[in-house]
Amino acid sequence: MLWRNVWKTLKKSRIGLVGLGLILLFVLISILGPLIALHDPLKINLAYSLEGPSRDAWLGTDVLGRDILSRLLCGARPSLLICFGAVGFGMIIGVPLGVCGGYFRGKVDLVIRSLADLLLAFPPFLLALSLIAAIGVGLNNVLLAVGISTVPVYIRLVRAETFTIAEEDYVTSSVALGRSNTGIIIAHILPNIIPVIVVQSTLFMGITLLYAAGLGFLGLGAQQPQPEWGAMLGAGRNYIFSAPQLSLFPGLAIFVTILGFNLLGDALRDALDPYQT
Repeated sequence: MLWRNVWKTLKKSRIGLVGLGLILLFVLISILGPLIALHDPLKINLAYSLEGPSRDAWLGTDVLGRDILSRLLCGARPSLLICFGAVGFGMIIGVPLGVCGGYFRGKVDLVIRSLADLLLAFPPFLLALSLIAAIGVGLNNVLLAVGISTVPVYIRLVRAETFTIAEEDYVTSSVALGRSNTGIIIAHILPNIIPVIVVQSTLFMGITLLYAAGLGFLGLGAQQPQPEWGAMLGAGRNYIFSAPQLSLFPGLAIFVTILGFNLLGDALRDALDPYQT
């Protein structure tokens, strides 16, 4: 019933529908990218190096003569994989820890809160960068590093929400009736924090995509010749004036995708607002 009402509200939001449409478009591109690419994204042809947009290469070519459009289409998959994977990792680790800290409190909360505070002592991107330095470069390591950087935010958010919900009368009644802690968490805590998690996760998608692109820009993500938006952006920085298409189009892809997540997140926040009239 809740999600049916959310969908009804979301359908009335033009901004939300635009965001949802952009996300679905890029997800579709990430799935079909290798199939709809006009050229082999890995094929090197130095004879066509740094060409501008043309009939054969709609967005131009890079320094090695590879088609930029084809590399953009194929680069969507690793970029969005890191985005969704990192947020999923943060949820899997952070949500249970946040619930345990907010519900059981005492020493359990102290340990979990101290862990979150320790991780939050580092700016998220710096934390991800430090983890990459420790475990090595590559897409899987970027996913893990960015995912770990999201864990403390989930812990703090879920812990605060659990604290509030645990004080409600219906939870107190369940405790008085002798219901198990597991049953209370499943029946009362989790259903009430899911809307907050959904909104936060949607907004986090854009942030993690930005972190992943930043690490790729520094050469710590996907390695050549694999296409990835951040890596493509970094490869074009030396040609920003002579061949701006190398940086322009990957930058636009990152910008539009993050915009889609932010628009959808704002619309979901309004749709899930219990005080909305």
